[in-house]
Amino acid sequence: MNPDEQKQPSQTETSRNTDELRSELQRSRRDFQSQVLQRDCGEVGAALLMLPFWLLMGTRLSLPWTWYLPIPVFVWTIGFTLAYRTRHKRRSSDPNESLLRCAEKSLTEIDAQIWWLGNVLWWYITPFAVSLMAFFVHTFWQLSGVWWEFLVSVSGSGLFLCVLYSSIYRLSQRAVRNQLEPRRQNLLKLIARLEDEASREDPNDNIIHLVSALADSACNHSKNRSPTPTKKTSLARQVIGWTTFVLILGGLYLCLDMLGGRGDSLLGAVDSPRAPEFDDVSAFSAEDVSRVDAWLQQQMELSKYPSLSVAVVRDGEIVYQSAFGLEDIKAERKATPQTQYHVASVTKAFTASLAVMLHDRGVVDLDQPAVNYLPAGVSISTTRDVGATITLRQLASHTSGLPRGVPGQVQSVDGWYQLEPNRLYDLLADVKMDSAPGTKELYSNLGFGLLGHSLECAADQPLDQILKEMICDPLQLQHTAIQVDDTLHPATGYDGSSWRFETSHSLRERLAGSGGLVASVEDLARFLAAQMKPGVFSEDMLSQLHTSSTLTDGARVGTALGWTSGWNRFVGSILEKNGGRSNCSAWIGFSPEHRVGVAVVTNCGGPDVDRMGSWLLERSVPGAHQPVTKSGFYALVAPYSGVRWEDGKPVVRVGDAWSPLVSIDGIPIDRIMEVAHKEFGDKARQRLAEDVVELLAKYGHEPQWEVTLGLKRNDGRVEHLKIRMTEENRNLLRK
Repeated sequence: MNPDEQKQPSQTETSRNTDELRSELQRSRRDFQSQVLQRDCGEVGAALLMLPFWLLMGTRLSLPWTWYLPIPVFVWTIGFTLAYRTRHKRRSSDPNESLLRCAEKSLTEIDAQIWWLGNVLWWYITPFAVSLMAFFVHTFWQLSGVWWEFLVSVSGSGLFLCVLYSSIYRLSQRAVRNQLEPRRQNLLKLIARLEDEASREDPNDNIIHLVSALADSACNHSKNRSPTPTKKTSLARQVIGWTTFVLILGGLYLCLDMLGGRGDSLLGAVDSPRAPEFDDVSAFSAEDVSRVDAWLQQQMELSKYPSLSVAVVRDGEIVYQSAFGLEDIKAERKATPQTQYHVASVTKAFTASLAVMLHDRGVVDLDQPAVNYLPAGVSISTTRDVGATITLRQLASHTSGLPRGVPGQVQSVDGWYQLEPNRLYDLLADVKMDSAPGTKELYSNLGFGLLGHSLECAADQPLDQILKEMICDPLQLQHTAIQVDDTLHPATGYDGSSWRFETSHSLRERLAGSGGLVASVEDLARFLAAQMKPGVFSEDMLSQLHTSSTLTDGARVGTALGWTSGWNRFVGSILEKNGGRSNCSAWIGFSPEHRVGVAVVTNCGGPDVDRMGSWLLERSVPGAHQPVTKSGFYALVAPYSGVRWEDGKPVVRVGDAWSPLVSIDGIPIDRIMEVAHKEFGDKARQRLAEDVVELLAKYGHEPQWEVTLGLKRNDGRVEHLKIRMTEENRNLLRK
């Protein structure tokens, strides 16, 4: 055999080995690329999930602005990851490419990942650590009462972040040292061997060993998890890592919640007020006052109000007033009925009252256009001719057609109301009308703010001075004013979250006539008393203030001048006005017929106090809060939660027990059912279940909230139980 024939088998064997080595190296490279892709998808996916979670938590809990700092960091993480992957695109392997070329591509990818993890400190860790630390500093600054508490809290949170992110950094650098660098060194050796032509001819070289080492190496190198042997485990640990991070952070938030004196979990920590279980307290005897006090204390604790102030007025006299909690948590200053509160849009009732008083004195005419009282050349809206027809009465009744909000800054000082008229005029000219004046009802803070400024221009006095001379001094409202300087000291405002962060609301885009009032609950009660009988306000003034407004087509709307016209099922017609911002909530309302009014205020952004005021008003009108009213209303309540029929007789469920129903308030059930069949025919049984109050009224018996049920027990005796009727029972019956 000649030498050429001897050489051919050796070359064939070498070619086969080269193909196998290339295939092995390409498989190793694909595995590496797959793991990198999984890691990047995990990072981007987690950031995308965290974005809505972060926004939702911030809005639901009314967290401070520093909470939102990580959001641009999430966006940065997503953008940087995608940009880096775009720049270092995954290069597919060519089955016929040389082993050398395949190794060079692998080395490029390894170098990219070493840079990625080697620089994780500046592009990932630092932005998150700084943003979270800013939130913690801000949080503890607001929650801590003394400087040492602040320092301890900040140090603790800083240590927490330091441990968390240093662990992430150490894990990422360990992945570089233990996985990426060894792989890189093997690739460099392989490339050096392949570039040596002599070594490629040598069948005993070390190429096979180097490729095998690359294929067998564990190359998972997530920046915040330790190396893992499989792709599935790697992805699972990424998910676990993010979950652990969120849980740890959540645990710290719970600690913050407890530090703030709240002690409850974030979920459901702030609950809505609950209706009282007592009925008519209109006598306000010692027992009535005790029950009202206990209920209000319960509402304050349930809703996590920092403080709560309430007053009830009847026939011109304050028959009940009390305050609970702290007007300033840090200073531990207790609230009193004289504590001043921001009352937001309750201001509108005062501004409208001033408008009617100035109309009565001839200073303004409510049916004349507002532009008549503004400087010459001022334009209202982009449709100048239409805006020029808006009257003061339309501004006071929310029928002007102007939009809800003030379209920009109208003052440069952010601590109190100090209008810069030219700013307002420039904005007014660019306002777009939502409807033609007088054609629709549309709540407008801009409209009421413009009303207040028009009154200032007409009277040539600041609104605060007009308020003092015409309302506060005559009614002796010593704790009421428009907040125009820092001489007033209203209760510290807190947000609506369970943490109750101190918060103030920017006044730069607000007008005093719309929401600038500061008042005590005692003064609000006196203002309500003045609204219920002639005195400071004449009978004609009260009629104008309280009569529902009409549109140009003659239709009535739900607003009077500064008041909302409403109907309470127990009291009848009422007039009410609420107000609220991120740091306060207030409600005033009264029954013109019964001359009973209620004022409720708190120094936090939620939950609102409207229902509390309405519930207390119902129970403060003598004889009003009954299942059957003189207006013919039947309360939709029931004393039992289930009814079934056996042998033509009703069996009812009270609690968890079923018993034959013998009587209600001593009236035999047979007599009640006779009336039911006569009045309602085939629906008699349904009426007994769902409308027992109406059925008893038809019989001629007006029940109280508590009725006495005669229930037949197993031993044949009849037991008489006093049961309170509730809406919950009636709803269960309908189901």
